[in-house]
Amino acid sequence: VTVYVKDHWKDDDFFGYQFLNGLNPMVIRRCDTLPDNFPVTDDMISKHSNGPSWLDQEIKCGNIFLCDYKLLDEVKTREIHGKQQYLAAPLVLLYKTADDKLVPIAIQLKQEPGPDNPIFLPTDSSHDWLLAKTFVRSAEFNLHELNFHLLRTHLLAEVFAVSTLRNLPMVHPLYKLLIPHTRYTLHINVLARKVLISENGVLTTVASSGGEGMFKILGDSLSSMTYRSLCIPDDIADRGMENIPNFYYRDDGLKLWNSLHSPQVPLGNYPEEHFTEEEPRRLIQAFQNELMQLSDEIKKRNEKLVVRYEYLDPEKIGNSVTI
Repeated sequence: VTVYVKDHWKDDDFFGYQFLNGLNPMVIRRCDTLPDNFPVTDDMISKHSNGPSWLDQEIKCGNIFLCDYKLLDEVKTREIHGKQQYLAAPLVLLYKTADDKLVPIAIQLKQEPGPDNPIFLPTDSSHDWLLAKTFVRSAEFNLHELNFHLLRTHLLAEVFAVSTLRNLPMVHPLYKLLIPHTRYTLHINVLARKVLISENGVLTTVASSGGEGMFKILGDSLSSMTYRSLCIPDDIADRGMENIPNFYYRDDGLKLWNSLHSPQVPLGNYPEEHFTEEEPRRLIQAFQNELMQLSDEIKKRNEKLVVRYEYLDPEKIGNSVTI
């Protein structure tokens, strides 16, 4: 995988693929109508050999997708070693080609259109187009690290870990069900506060959004978070991502979700044995067998892929957010 990325990171189709199966598959959505602040025209994109001729028609056919990083708008960036850092809040338009590749067809780096905020196109100079894509990748890192990773994974899990420990006795069935999924959650979050987002933390000192901007992103992300966005079937449906091909995050994630919602069972294998009753033990064994089958299916599919998608292989998933 590393070799493939090294050789193809500049390619438009790999850039598009990463929105589906890369660092952060949570932003992309089917575009039902162009945002008012993203004035892309047919004339702009038809000049690109891989782009559609009629944007409205392709939107109706479900072939146009949008990534909007508006949560990064007006985030105050910091200086690092005396140099001012920058962070875009881009809009990215993508097109599913006839051969099922996803390619970018327009990038706008700031939210408000205007003379100082051009729309970059694949027909621009190669350096301009690559720089626009690089700014998008920077935005992707900052939003993923603070919203989808730190907030929605670590900090949200901490709420349930603390509540479980404070409110449920060890003999309670819910305690037995939840406690394996809190393993080391508090420990790693304490470390994150100390070495990641503290005044001298790694993210604070090396990321453009470190410091004041970091807390604005976290606050705005929390305000925009919904329960449906945490449930993968609802999230996929709300983003209109049910039918786009080669979306392995969706394919594997939905299978895992369905397994998790088989009858009050926990995920995976556990160092401690909390359930001693016959029926819970039977359900755990059945669930573990189902996960093994899913893992085998993923491995067989990956044998046919140039870039393997292994993130949701049950063998590689921990019970808790200790990552």
